[in-house]
Amino acid sequence: MNRNLIDYLGVSQRDIGAGVVAGGAALLGLFLFNNLVLGEEFRSQGLFADSMFVYVSAFPVPIIAVCVSTVVWRVMLPEEPAPVRGALAGIVSAFGTLIVLGVLQGVVNSLEAIFDVALNDVVSDFIIAFAVIALWGRLFSAILIAPLGVIGGYGYERYLAQR
Repeated sequence: MNRNLIDYLGVSQRDIGAGVVAGGAALLGLFLFNNLVLGEEFRSQGLFADSMFVYVSAFPVPIIAVCVSTVVWRVMLPEEPAPVRGALAGIVSAFGTLIVLGVLQGVVNSLEAIFDVALNDVVSDFIIAFAVIALWGRLFSAILIAPLGVIGGYGYERYLAQR
C-alpha cells in the first residue's frame, strides 16, 4: 500500500508549484521591503531580529509562503488553469503569509515573556507582535507584496495554461 503524503493530503504538483513560486515572490518582497522601505542592508540578526517592523528574520518567510500558498491554491483554484483567479490567489497568499507570520512572532514574543517570568505580559506581547506584523506590516508592505502576488499567481497560472 502506497502512503504518499502528497496523496494523503490531496494536494497536487500544481498546488506545490504555486507554493514554490509564492515562496520566491515572498523572498523577493522581503528583500525589497528591507532594502527599499526600511533601508536595511543584510546584516547578521541571528534567528530573530529586533527591528520594529521586521521581527522574524528572512528564514521562515519563504517557508510560510510556500505552505500558505499551497493551501490557498488547493482551496481557491479549480483543476484547470485560471490566470485571473491565480492573480487573486496570489494576493490572498501574500496577505495570508503576513497573518501567519504575525501569529508566529506573537507566539515567540509570548514564549519570551513566559521565560522572563512576566506572565501578565504574555497576551499583550502576542497582540502587539501580531498587530505590528499582520496589520501595520500589511499597510506598509502592500505596495510591494500585492503586485508580486498578482504577478506570481497570474504568471504561474498562465504558464500552466500554455503548457
